[in-house]
Amino acid sequence: MNTLFRVKYYFNSYWRGYATEAWHYLRSPFVPKKKPSCRFLIFTGGRTGSTLLRTLLNSHPDIHCEGEILKGRMLDPLRFVNSKSNQSQGRVYGFKLLSYQLRDVQHAIKDKKAFLKSLADEGFKIIYLERRDKKRQALSVAYAMHTDYWHDTGSGNSNKPQVAIAEAQLTQLENEIRKLTDFEKEILEGLDYRHLIYEEDLLKEDLREATLKELFKLFGVPYRATYSPNKKVLTGQPRSLVTAVRSTSEN
Repeated sequence: MNTLFRVKYYFNSYWRGYATEAWHYLRSPFVPKKKPSCRFLIFTGGRTGSTLLRTLLNSHPDIHCEGEILKGRMLDPLRFVNSKSNQSQGRVYGFKLLSYQLRDVQHAIKDKKAFLKSLADEGFKIIYLERRDKKRQALSVAYAMHTDYWHDTGSGNSNKPQVAIAEAQLTQLENEIRKLTDFEKEILEGLDYRHLIYEEDLLKEDLREATLKELFKLFGVPYRATYSPNKKVLTGQPRSLVTAVRSTSEN
């Protein structure tokens, strides 16, 4: 894992959140308040296509979907989420929450399931996004962690660095992803949510449009054609993925 990733993870998890929370409330009196007509949460793991989904939703003029607003530790995450939503720039407000952030970062949230239930009780619609292929997900996570190359806006594989990653690390990452998936499904049990599968609902454009039409209906906004500049960081069949992320056993 590269040093830059470690430093950024430490800063984001332990200090950035408190600073973000404090700054939000300092400037809050001067920011216009606008309660959205609908609120939603994208609950997911890392490298599942959530950034693609977020940018597609943001291409709709009535939707404002923020990124990982709970990436850093906070004193009162629920209050922060509600306050942020009341400063929405669109009729519909959403944000993205990665499951590790709920499980490992937000220590102030003692009951993780109760936190999601509180959001649902306050009107947040939960969109749960999952990636079926955990091995590819682990490859994507490992590549991003080693290169700090998280998103692609169209450069293609030829300009991307190649790295050597031990098979043991890939196996460890895949196992951790499966544990997080179990955690996600455990705390979602009994809650009302829309379950999206990356490979079935977002990967191909025709399926993607059908998914977005359903979400727009859920949010109460008219259908609009969508666009995202984001591309898959690792593309192609499994063999080409191994070319981009080469394990040490293949060197």
